[in-house]
Amino acid sequence: MQNDIDMLNNIRKTTEMGQYGINSVINYASDTELYRVLKQQQTEYDKICDAADRMLKARGISGSHVGAMAKMSTDMSAAMNMMISPTASKIAEMMIKGSTMGITKNIKNIHKSGELSDDIKSLADKLVATEQDNIEQMKKFLQIISRMILCRIRCAIPMIWNIIE
Repeated sequence: MQNDIDMLNNIRKTTEMGQYGINSVINYASDTELYRVLKQQQTEYDKICDAADRMLKARGISGSHVGAMAKMSTDMSAAMNMMISPTASKIAEMMIKGSTMGITKNIKNIHKSGELSDDIKSLADKLVATEQDNIEQMKKFLQIISRMILCRIRCAIPMIWNIIE
């Protein structure tokens, strides 16, 4: 029973962190297709989070939430990354890193939990599959280096030289 509750709380926190990560960058998504994909991923996280909440409530437990420090760290990281490179490629890179962390954490929790109820194991597996799908969706937005970044670098070099002199 406690393994089930712990796993549901971990699923809930992982999906909440995914939602929060998307909220931190979505307003920077000028590419309409990227914006659409992020909204779709957010909806998937909502569904999994709601399912975990329902399962917790059925057990008489209220779900735990992501801590304020984790949220603040996500906000700061997103803001810094978007100041440096507010591109679809950078957003995709950040989302891929977040989904990879979500997969890693979830698989570790599955192994640590041992025996789980079938419905909870199924939800945990669904979260891993969703994170994997999210990574696949983000790959098409990755670029080695965008023209916009090159332009910014070319424009910044003369300014840097002026500062150095």
